[in-house]
Amino acid sequence: MIVENVLVEGIDELRGIINDRVMIEAPIGLNNIAVKLSKIIIEKYGVKEAVVSGRNAWGACDITTPPPGFDIIHIGHALPPNIESLMRINGYVIEKNGEKAVITGKGFKAYILPAYYMPNDGVVEALVKGLQGYEGSLVLYPILYKLYAESVARGIRGAAVGPFTGCFMPIRANRIVVVSGGYFYALTAKLINPGSRVMVADPHRVVVEDVESVYRRYIGLKVNSLLRAIDARRIAILLTSKPGQGNINHALSVKRRLQQSGRDAFILYVDEVSAEAINNIDADAVVIEACPRIALDDLDRVNKPLIAPLEVNYIINGKISEYKAAAATLIPLNSGY
Repeated sequence: MIVENVLVEGIDELRGIINDRVMIEAPIGLNNIAVKLSKIIIEKYGVKEAVVSGRNAWGACDITTPPPGFDIIHIGHALPPNIESLMRINGYVIEKNGEKAVITGKGFKAYILPAYYMPNDGVVEALVKGLQGYEGSLVLYPILYKLYAESVARGIRGAAVGPFTGCFMPIRANRIVVVSGGYFYALTAKLINPGSRVMVADPHRVVVEDVESVYRRYIGLKVNSLLRAIDARRIAILLTSKPGQGNINHALSVKRRLQQSGRDAFILYVDEVSAEAINNIDADAVVIEACPRIALDDLDRVNKPLIAPLEVNYIINGKISEYKAAAATLIPLNSGY
């Protein structure tokens, strides 16, 4: 089904099996699409009530609990293996079928449906032109940009591979093109491949850029943050309630390790990990037991050091000489390090 310029897959397959009361959630950029979709499923699919979540869904890791008696249609995100594993650890039942999935929570089901921006030929042509000299590069993409990536890959005689997320991109290559909006996903590729040339091809701004300068800026912020965190004596551990991000066993393990190292450590359980919440915590540093990218991407918005879950050892050992940038992207799936 095409709604405006977005192709949503899997809607027809829900006919006759989905609850007649549905909440639709999506990344904030697709909220208008979600509103139109809510009207369509009432008119054509026998749904009696459809509401749209006004919160920004950051990923399939971030499905919410709907109103009582409602199921969820979640569009615009992939469910990568690491998030799937963590959600199973947290008690969710998951059935996957390609890029679609059904997640069973407490009293509801969430239907994860892929959605793709429909490519604009003029935009694709401009991006391909901007990638002259990068023929044969590997082209990576988050799920919303799959069709754009496939078109760009054909234009530069490369291979489109995906979908990936900001915490799951197990790809090694010397030259990478990431088709997406902004720098978030391209920065992921660079964190995993720090010695490689990584370009972002942005269909919204219609620009092609090397992300090297963005990467260097964030790595500078991260190294400074970790050096300051080594001296922290009082450390808060922010554990999120989001089912595909929070790992209580790992958070408890981090707390014990920090206490054994002579630090005062405590856990705060939250829904949304925001800069405002972090800035109001009485602590010298904060471990982010949520999306690990918060501990990198939000560094210029907070007033204290941020530590990703798998960066804690660097703090306890008191040295970062062997720091690997990929640690900023990893979600722990057990209580170890």
